[in-house]
Amino acid sequence: CSGGPRWTTAPREQARATIVYFMSRRAKEESSSFARAVDELLLDAPVDSVGTVDLRRYGGMLKRLAGSYLRKSADEALAHRRERRLARGVDASPAAVERWHLVGDFDGTLFDRFGVERDPAHPCAFILDSRGAVHGPFADAGSVVAAVHAQGIASPSHTMPSK
Repeated sequence: CSGGPRWTTAPREQARATIVYFMSRRAKEESSSFARAVDELLLDAPVDSVGTVDLRRYGGMLKRLAGSYLRKSADEALAHRRERRLARGVDASPAAVERWHLVGDFDGTLFDRFGVERDPAHPCAFILDSRGAVHGPFADAGSVVAAVHAQGIASPSHTMPSK
């Protein structure tokens, strides 16, 4: 990530903090590993996660196909998240599992709003705390987890070590 958000506060308060990931087609596995590592480290933390994928090149006739692929990827990610949670013996209810979302940015609005370049070379993340303040960008799982703890969003006792 270069730059950062063009704003520092979200429009209103939210129920819990949200980690917003900006994922890259160029670094698909790195993007998945980054989000998965944070998820495993903050397994029971009261946070939502939103993976954002740059899909500007798939407008027009390809938008439907890209949307279908994105939904399939999201379903697979939720299934893997449920499996990881079951394997670790933590809450695998729909309410806990479905705090992960995957969205396609077809017009570049989200990437532009956060100051993230198109299809970044590496994934990055921002944290929107419950007051709406924006923190980041963060380029690795350890930085995201440290920022979450610094905001008092989760305590170390609520985390589990990554594989």
